[in-house]
Amino acid sequence: MTAFPSSVRRTVTHSGTRIYTLEVDAYRSLPVNVFVILRGPVSQPTYQALVDTGSERPACFQQILGGLDHLHSTYGEQVGLEALDRIILTHEHPDHVGGLPLLQRHTGAPLAAHPLAAESLRDPLGAQQRSLSVQQEVYRWVGLPEDMAAAWLATQKRPVIPAGVTVATELFPQELLDGFIQVIHVPGHAAGQVALGIGEVLLTADHLLPGNLPPLWPERLRPFLGLSHYLHSLREVEQRPGIRQVLPSHGLPIDRPDQRIEAVRQKVISKLERMIEQVGTAPGRTIFEIAQVLYPDQPAPRARLLLSQTAALVEYLAERNVLTEARGKQGAATWTLGEQTAELGV
Repeated sequence: MTAFPSSVRRTVTHSGTRIYTLEVDAYRSLPVNVFVILRGPVSQPTYQALVDTGSERPACFQQILGGLDHLHSTYGEQVGLEALDRIILTHEHPDHVGGLPLLQRHTGAPLAAHPLAAESLRDPLGAQQRSLSVQQEVYRWVGLPEDMAAAWLATQKRPVIPAGVTVATELFPQELLDGFIQVIHVPGHAAGQVALGIGEVLLTADHLLPGNLPPLWPERLRPFLGLSHYLHSLREVEQRPGIRQVLPSHGLPIDRPDQRIEAVRQKVISKLERMIEQVGTAPGRTIFEIAQVLYPDQPAPRARLLLSQTAALVEYLAERNVLTEARGKQGAATWTLGEQTAELGV
Protein backbone atom coordinates (compact mmCIF):
# COMPACT_ATOMS: atom_id res chain seq x y z
CA MET A 1 0.00 0.00 0.00
CA THR A 2 1.36 3.42 -1.04
CA ALA A 3 1.90 5.95 1.76
CA PHE A 4 1.55 9.60 0.85
CA PRO A 5 2.98 12.71 2.52
CA SER A 6 0.70 14.74 4.76
CA SER A 7 0.87 17.51 2.17
CA VAL A 8 2.58 18.38 -1.11
CA ARG A 9 3.16 22.01 -2.10
CA ARG A 10 4.48 23.33 -5.42
CA THR A 11 6.60 26.47 -5.76
CA VAL A 12 7.84 27.77 -9.13
CA THR A 13 10.61 30.38 -9.22
CA HIS A 14 10.73 33.20 -11.75
CA SER A 15 13.29 31.19 -13.75
CA GLY A 16 10.98 28.18 -13.90
CA THR A 17 12.67 25.93 -11.34
CA ARG A 18 10.07 23.79 -9.59
CA ILE A 19 10.41 23.16 -5.87
CA TYR A 20 8.07 20.59 -4.33
CA THR A 21 7.67 20.42 -0.55
CA LEU A 22 6.78 16.96 0.77
CA GLU A 23 5.72 16.96 4.43
CA VAL A 24 6.56 13.51 5.83
CA ASP A 25 6.45 12.04 9.32
CA ALA A 26 10.03 11.86 10.53
CA TYR A 27 8.73 10.68 13.91
CA ARG A 28 5.23 10.30 15.32
CA SER A 29 5.07 13.85 16.65
CA LEU A 30 7.59 15.48 14.31
CA PRO A 31 6.73 16.13 10.66
CA VAL A 32 9.56 17.36 8.47
CA ASN A 33 9.68 18.84 4.99
CA VAL A 34 11.85 17.29 2.32
CA PHE A 35 12.18 19.07 -1.01
CA VAL A 36 12.38 17.98 -4.63
CA ILE A 37 14.07 20.44 -7.01
CA LEU A 38 13.39 20.03 -10.73
CA ARG A 39 14.56 21.95 -13.78
CA GLY A 40 13.88 21.55 -17.47
CA PRO A 41 10.81 20.10 -19.23
CA VAL A 42 8.30 18.24 -17.07
CA SER A 43 8.46 15.29 -19.44
CA GLN A 44 12.27 15.13 -19.33
CA PRO A 45 13.85 17.10 -16.46
CA THR A 46 17.44 18.19 -16.92
CA TYR A 47 18.07 18.33 -13.15
CA GLN A 48 16.56 16.42 -10.24
CA ALA A 49 17.64 16.84 -6.62
CA LEU A 50 16.29 15.77 -3.25
CA VAL A 51 16.92 18.04 -0.25
CA ASP A 52 17.10 15.99 2.96
CA THR A 53 15.99 12.41 3.44
CA GLY A 54 13.70 12.33 6.48
CA SER A 55 14.29 9.90 9.34
CA GLU A 56 15.30 6.25 9.47
CA ARG A 57 11.68 5.09 9.83
CA PRO A 58 10.51 2.92 6.89
CA ALA A 59 7.14 4.74 7.03
CA CYS A 60 8.94 8.02 6.37
CA PHE A 61 10.77 6.52 3.39
CA GLN A 62 7.48 5.20 2.02
CA GLN A 63 5.99 8.69 2.24
CA ILE A 64 8.87 10.07 0.18
CA LEU A 65 8.25 7.39 -2.46
CA GLY A 66 4.52 8.21 -2.35
CA GLY A 67 5.35 11.88 -2.79
CA LEU A 68 7.39 11.19 -5.91
CA ASP A 69 4.51 9.10 -7.28
CA HIS A 70 2.19 12.03 -6.55
CA LEU A 71 4.43 14.42 -8.51
CA HIS A 72 4.22 12.05 -11.46
CA SER A 73 0.46 11.44 -11.34
CA THR A 74 -0.63 14.99 -10.47
CA TYR A 75 1.95 17.20 -12.20
CA GLY A 76 3.32 14.84 -14.84
CA GLU A 77 6.84 15.12 -13.44
CA GLN A 78 9.16 12.37 -14.65
CA VAL A 79 11.02 12.05 -11.38
CA GLY A 80 12.37 9.09 -9.44
CA LEU A 81 15.07 8.12 -6.98
CA GLU A 82 17.00 6.27 -9.66
CA ALA A 83 17.21 9.44 -11.78
CA LEU A 84 18.35 11.87 -9.04
CA ASP A 85 21.35 14.02 -9.89
CA ARG A 86 21.99 15.04 -6.30
CA ILE A 87 20.98 14.59 -2.67
CA ILE A 88 21.57 17.77 -0.67
CA LEU A 89 21.67 17.56 3.13
CA THR A 90 20.86 20.76 5.00
CA HIS A 91 22.32 19.59 8.32
CA GLU A 92 23.35 16.58 10.34
CA HIS A 93 20.28 15.88 12.52
CA PRO A 94 18.49 12.50 12.39
CA ASP A 95 15.14 13.81 11.10
CA HIS A 96 17.02 15.19 8.08
CA VAL A 97 19.65 12.54 7.33
CA GLY A 98 18.39 9.36 9.05
CA GLY A 99 16.72 8.13 5.86
CA LEU A 100 19.98 7.98 3.92
CA PRO A 101 20.59 4.21 4.30
CA LEU A 102 17.15 3.36 2.89
CA LEU A 103 17.40 5.90 0.07
CA GLN A 104 20.86 4.81 -0.98
CA ARG A 105 19.55 1.33 -1.75
CA HIS A 106 17.60 2.95 -4.58
CA THR A 107 19.87 5.72 -5.84
CA GLY A 108 23.52 6.37 -6.48
CA ALA A 109 23.04 10.14 -6.42
CA PRO A 110 26.06 11.94 -4.92
CA LEU A 111 25.66 13.62 -1.55
CA ALA A 112 26.35 17.28 -0.84
CA ALA A 113 26.71 18.73 2.68
CA HIS A 114 28.57 21.42 4.58
CA PRO A 115 32.03 20.27 5.76
CA LEU A 116 30.93 20.24 9.42
CA ALA A 117 27.96 18.03 8.56
CA ALA A 118 30.11 15.89 6.27
CA GLU A 119 32.48 15.27 9.19
CA SER A 120 29.65 13.66 11.17
CA LEU A 121 28.30 11.71 8.18
CA ARG A 122 31.63 10.20 7.21
CA ASP A 123 32.28 8.98 10.76
CA PRO A 124 28.93 8.89 12.58
CA LEU A 125 30.10 6.57 15.36
CA GLY A 126 33.12 8.72 16.14
CA ALA A 127 30.97 11.86 16.06
CA GLN A 128 28.49 10.25 18.46
CA GLN A 129 31.21 9.19 20.91
CA ARG A 130 32.72 12.67 20.89
CA SER A 131 29.28 14.21 21.41
CA LEU A 132 28.48 11.97 24.38
CA SER A 133 31.78 12.79 26.05
CA VAL A 134 31.22 16.54 25.68
CA GLN A 135 27.57 16.24 26.73
CA GLN A 136 28.67 14.72 30.04
CA GLU A 137 30.82 17.79 30.68
CA VAL A 138 28.04 20.16 29.66
CA TYR A 139 25.51 18.39 31.89
CA ARG A 140 27.95 18.79 34.80
CA TRP A 141 28.42 22.49 33.92
CA VAL A 142 24.66 23.18 33.90
CA GLY A 143 24.18 21.33 37.21
CA LEU A 144 22.02 18.48 35.93
CA PRO A 145 21.63 15.82 38.65
CA GLU A 146 23.74 12.73 37.95
CA ASP A 147 20.78 10.33 37.73
CA MET A 148 19.04 12.53 35.17
CA ALA A 149 22.24 12.98 33.18
CA ALA A 150 22.76 9.21 33.04
CA ALA A 151 19.17 8.62 31.91
CA TRP A 152 19.32 11.29 29.22
CA LEU A 153 22.69 10.10 27.88
CA ALA A 154 21.37 6.53 27.71
CA THR A 155 18.75 7.63 25.15
CA GLN A 156 21.36 9.17 22.84
CA LYS A 157 23.78 6.34 22.17
CA ARG A 158 22.82 5.67 18.56
CA PRO A 159 24.79 7.47 15.84
CA VAL A 160 22.82 9.63 13.43
CA ILE A 161 23.25 6.95 10.74
CA PRO A 162 24.59 3.43 11.35
CA ALA A 163 27.68 3.66 9.10
CA GLY A 164 29.69 6.30 7.34
CA VAL A 165 28.77 7.55 3.86
CA THR A 166 30.67 9.30 1.10
CA VAL A 167 29.98 13.01 0.80
CA ALA A 168 30.98 13.85 -2.75
CA THR A 169 30.57 17.63 -2.57
CA GLU A 170 31.27 19.91 0.38
CA LEU A 171 29.14 23.04 0.48
CA PHE A 172 30.93 26.31 1.18
CA PRO A 173 29.26 29.68 1.81
CA GLN A 174 28.38 31.79 -1.23
CA GLU A 175 29.17 28.97 -3.66
CA LEU A 176 26.74 28.13 -6.44
CA LEU A 177 26.00 24.43 -6.24
CA ASP A 178 25.34 22.94 -9.67
CA GLY A 179 25.44 26.43 -11.13
CA PHE A 180 22.25 27.84 -9.60
CA ILE A 181 21.81 26.98 -5.88
CA GLN A 182 23.38 29.55 -3.55
CA VAL A 183 24.79 28.14 -0.32
CA ILE A 184 24.52 30.12 2.94
CA HIS A 185 26.06 28.72 6.13
CA VAL A 186 23.48 29.22 8.92
CA PRO A 187 24.89 27.61 12.09
CA GLY A 188 23.45 27.92 15.59
CA HIS A 189 20.90 25.12 15.56
CA ALA A 190 23.40 22.76 13.89
CA ALA A 191 27.08 23.34 13.24
CA GLY A 192 26.89 22.30 9.60
CA GLN A 193 23.52 23.75 8.65
CA VAL A 194 23.03 25.48 5.30
CA ALA A 195 20.23 27.47 3.71
CA LEU A 196 19.78 27.14 -0.05
CA GLY A 197 18.88 30.09 -2.27
CA ILE A 198 17.11 29.24 -5.51
CA GLY A 199 16.27 32.48 -7.25
CA GLU A 200 13.87 34.41 -5.02
CA VAL A 201 13.12 31.36 -2.84
CA LEU A 202 15.19 30.40 0.20
CA LEU A 203 15.15 26.96 1.82
CA THR A 204 16.10 27.75 5.42
CA ALA A 205 16.26 24.22 6.92
CA ASP A 206 15.66 24.59 10.70
CA HIS A 207 17.14 28.07 10.91
CA LEU A 208 14.08 30.25 10.26
CA LEU A 209 10.83 28.56 11.23
CA PRO A 210 7.27 29.93 11.05
CA GLY A 211 6.17 29.42 14.66
CA ASN A 212 9.04 28.83 17.06
CA LEU A 213 12.72 29.29 17.61
CA PRO A 214 14.68 26.22 16.61
CA PRO A 215 16.26 24.18 19.39
CA LEU A 216 19.54 25.81 20.46
CA TRP A 217 22.51 24.39 22.34
CA PRO A 218 25.47 26.20 23.92
CA GLU A 219 28.60 26.44 21.80
CA ARG A 220 30.61 24.67 24.47
CA LEU A 221 28.86 21.52 23.19
CA ARG A 222 30.33 21.98 19.70
CA PRO A 223 31.82 24.89 17.76
CA PHE A 224 29.27 26.79 15.65
CA LEU A 225 26.38 26.04 17.97
CA GLY A 226 24.93 28.70 20.24
CA LEU A 227 22.87 31.87 20.17
CA SER A 228 25.65 34.11 18.84
CA HIS A 229 25.98 32.03 15.69
CA TYR A 230 22.21 31.80 15.34
CA LEU A 231 21.76 35.58 15.45
CA HIS A 232 24.67 36.16 13.06
CA SER A 233 23.07 33.69 10.65
CA LEU A 234 19.77 35.58 10.88
CA ARG A 235 21.60 38.68 9.64
CA GLU A 236 23.11 36.63 6.80
CA VAL A 237 19.63 35.58 5.70
CA GLU A 238 18.23 39.09 6.14
CA GLN A 239 20.94 40.62 3.96
CA ARG A 240 20.29 38.34 1.01
CA PRO A 241 18.48 40.51 -1.55
CA GLY A 242 15.36 39.54 -3.41
CA ILE A 243 13.95 36.82 -1.14
CA ARG A 244 10.24 36.48 -1.91
CA GLN A 245 9.47 33.37 0.07
CA VAL A 246 11.08 31.14 2.68
CA LEU A 247 10.49 27.39 2.69
CA PRO A 248 11.43 25.99 6.12
CA SER A 249 12.06 22.36 6.99
CA HIS A 250 9.21 22.38 9.50
CA GLY A 251 5.86 24.07 8.96
CA LEU A 252 4.34 26.27 6.28
CA PRO A 253 6.05 28.73 3.92
CA ILE A 254 6.97 32.18 5.23
CA ASP A 255 5.82 34.89 2.81
CA ARG A 256 7.23 37.86 4.76
CA PRO A 257 10.67 36.73 5.96
CA ASP A 258 11.56 40.26 7.07
CA GLN A 259 8.63 40.29 9.50
CA ARG A 260 9.40 36.79 10.72
CA ILE A 261 13.06 37.65 11.38
CA GLU A 262 12.03 40.72 13.40
CA ALA A 263 9.55 38.61 15.39
CA VAL A 264 12.31 36.09 16.13
CA ARG A 265 14.61 38.86 17.35
CA GLN A 266 11.93 40.20 19.68
CA LYS A 267 11.34 36.71 21.03
CA VAL A 268 15.05 36.27 21.71
CA ILE A 269 15.21 39.64 23.49
CA SER A 270 12.23 38.66 25.64
CA LYS A 271 13.90 35.39 26.62
CA LEU A 272 17.18 37.15 27.45
CA GLU A 273 15.38 39.73 29.59
CA ARG A 274 13.59 36.94 31.43
CA MET A 275 16.93 35.22 32.06
CA ILE A 276 18.47 38.39 33.46
CA GLU A 277 15.45 38.88 35.71
CA GLN A 278 15.71 35.32 37.03
CA VAL A 279 19.40 35.63 37.84
CA GLY A 280 18.89 39.04 39.43
CA THR A 281 16.01 37.76 41.56
CA ALA A 282 17.86 34.70 42.86
CA PRO A 283 21.63 34.86 42.19
CA GLY A 284 23.83 31.83 42.66
CA ARG A 285 21.65 29.26 40.91
CA THR A 286 22.76 26.76 38.28
CA ILE A 287 21.38 26.69 34.76
CA PHE A 288 19.40 23.57 35.67
CA GLU A 289 17.84 25.36 38.64
CA ILE A 290 16.97 28.38 36.48
CA ALA A 291 15.34 26.13 33.88
CA GLN A 292 13.36 24.31 36.57
CA VAL A 293 11.89 27.63 37.73
CA LEU A 294 11.12 28.84 34.21
CA TYR A 295 9.80 25.53 32.85
CA PRO A 296 8.54 23.31 35.68
CA ASP A 297 7.10 19.81 35.23
CA GLN A 298 8.07 19.25 31.61
CA PRO A 299 8.27 15.77 30.01
CA ALA A 300 11.86 14.59 29.53
CA PRO A 301 12.27 15.31 25.78
CA ARG A 302 10.98 18.87 26.13
CA ALA A 303 12.86 19.40 29.39
CA ARG A 304 16.12 18.53 27.60
CA LEU A 305 15.45 21.05 24.82
CA LEU A 306 14.46 23.79 27.26
CA LEU A 307 17.52 23.16 29.41
CA SER A 308 19.74 23.40 26.33
CA GLN A 309 18.06 26.63 25.27
CA THR A 310 18.52 28.06 28.77
CA ALA A 311 22.22 27.14 28.61
CA ALA A 312 22.55 28.85 25.22
CA LEU A 313 20.93 32.04 26.53
CA VAL A 314 23.10 32.11 29.66
CA GLU A 315 26.23 31.47 27.58
CA TYR A 316 25.33 34.39 25.28
CA LEU A 317 24.85 36.77 28.24
CA ALA A 318 28.08 35.58 29.85
CA GLU A 319 30.00 36.31 26.63
CA ARG A 320 28.80 39.90 26.98
CA ASN A 321 29.63 40.14 30.70
CA VAL A 322 25.96 40.58 31.55
CA LEU A 323 26.20 37.43 33.69
CA THR A 324 29.15 36.24 35.73
CA GLU A 325 30.04 32.60 36.27
CA ALA A 326 31.31 31.01 39.47
CA ARG A 327 31.96 27.36 40.28
CA GLY A 328 29.56 25.59 42.59
CA LYS A 329 29.31 22.02 43.82
CA GLN A 330 30.70 19.19 41.65
CA GLY A 331 31.85 21.55 38.93
CA ALA A 332 28.46 23.12 38.21
CA ALA A 333 28.47 26.80 37.24
CA THR A 334 26.41 29.26 39.25
CA TRP A 335 25.38 32.68 37.97
CA THR A 336 25.11 36.26 39.19
CA LEU A 337 24.63 39.56 37.39
CA GLY A 338 27.81 40.93 35.84
CA GLU A 339 29.16 44.45 35.59
CA GLN A 340 28.02 45.10 32.02
CA THR A 341 24.59 46.65 31.49
CA ALA A 342 22.55 44.49 29.18
CA GLU A 343 22.38 45.74 25.59
CA LEU A 344 19.94 43.38 23.93
CA GLY A 345 19.64 44.91 20.47
CA VAL A 346 20.16 41.51 18.88
